[in-house]
Amino acid sequence: MILIWFAFAWFILWQATFGPASVWQDSESYVAIAAHPLWSTAFWAGTYPPLVPLFVKLTGSDSGFLKDQGLLAVAVWGFLAVTVSRLQSTILSRLAIFTILLAFATVTPIVLWNRSVLSESASLSLIAALFAGLIVLTRDPSWPKILIVITIAALMVSTRDSQIWTVGMLAVCSTVYAVFALRKDRRLGTMSAVLAFSLFAVVALASWGAQHSKRDVVSVESVLDVRVFPFPQRVAWFADHGMPQAVAIDNLAAQAVPPKPGQAQVVSISNTDPSFKALTRWERERGPSTFAWWVVTHPTFLIAEPLVRPERSSNDANGNLIYYAGLKRVDAPFTFVLWPTWWWLLVATTAAAVSATVSGAWRSRTWRVIVVLTAVGILEMVVAWNADGQEAARHAIEGFLEVRLGVLLLLLLGIFGTRKWRSLAQWKRHGRNNWNALFNYCRHDADADRDLACLEMFDAVRKEGPTPRHPIRD
Repeated sequence: MILIWFAFAWFILWQATFGPASVWQDSESYVAIAAHPLWSTAFWAGTYPPLVPLFVKLTGSDSGFLKDQGLLAVAVWGFLAVTVSRLQSTILSRLAIFTILLAFATVTPIVLWNRSVLSESASLSLIAALFAGLIVLTRDPSWPKILIVITIAALMVSTRDSQIWTVGMLAVCSTVYAVFALRKDRRLGTMSAVLAFSLFAVVALASWGAQHSKRDVVSVESVLDVRVFPFPQRVAWFADHGMPQAVAIDNLAAQAVPPKPGQAQVVSISNTDPSFKALTRWERERGPSTFAWWVVTHPTFLIAEPLVRPERSSNDANGNLIYYAGLKRVDAPFTFVLWPTWWWLLVATTAAAVSATVSGAWRSRTWRVIVVLTAVGILEMVVAWNADGQEAARHAIEGFLEVRLGVLLLLLLGIFGTRKWRSLAQWKRHGRNNWNALFNYCRHDADADRDLACLEMFDAVRKEGPTPRHPIRD
């Protein structure tokens, strides 16, 4: 495994540093934020979230930035591969899962960001860290592991605003789980409640930063340009809800140059145009709240709008992510297999569900938490697409990764199952002398009925009862 990890590390770092850094308009904004003092509001609540500007400040150069985000990817994906492989009991199954996950981390849609001074590479690495952290937490819950998950969540929302939704949805899921868990296991329910409260606090702090800096206004402006202003009926609805200069907007849309085939109509209004001063003020003060009310009163908009063709998004390179890749690169040979088209992804999802049903893996908490993360990824894609009117494919990449990584993990666990302990002695040899931990493992693991350690433990409890040697509570 060490040799495989070294080969993976070499490929990732080579891809990240082989050619010149790709510098974009956002890259220049990160550099500008990094120039502010570390203790200033302009740094922590600036025009972009603070983690990437902090990276820029600490590394001091584009090349240093690329190397550091490459090292982050190497460490985090290695951690995920080790975490999942440790769920297996045989060397071959561990090696297979370890290799497959590292191969997945080399696919082009993931590694292409390692060459750019952007937030995507760090954001994707933190998603892998979140998967690993939650898997470790669900296998054997403890307070230090909860702190690790909270830290990962805080780093995620400090990288990209779209991750606020991911963490928020996880907070809701944790709350629901806590409500049900408190009835059966007070300790586990308390842990879940603390996790949920902490995640909500992270979301609140990140949301304050986004609103304080008006980052949400920029996103809403781009949405209005491509999904509202070109359509008179939608303009009329927004005018009825306080948007000024509707007639001027309709006139501008009527005079707009027709888009090229396959591209959406964009009616772009500069916020420096003095003739649209009233509209600009409204966008800053009431634009985000009015658009939110539009979504509430038009619930099908979130699902139906992304399906319209041509896609209503601007500056999107026709949805081709390769546009963001470095010119000098070598694409990994695993992309076609491990990052398939949507049709093959549906086949893989079906295979994961069938294999988990046959093997019983669906009963384990590990399998279920991965299902939750996959579902959150789907919602994340929908939210990311609707929250910005430009570069939709780029902004939805986190959701894409969550879904594809989740399906892959579900398929692997469905095929290989999870580790079964052959005896209580084997459990103790691994330093697991905590009977409560073993009890939780046996109650929630898919293979508990065939796990000899669990059978021995339950037999001992039936014979001796819950004694100090077996501090177990139903």
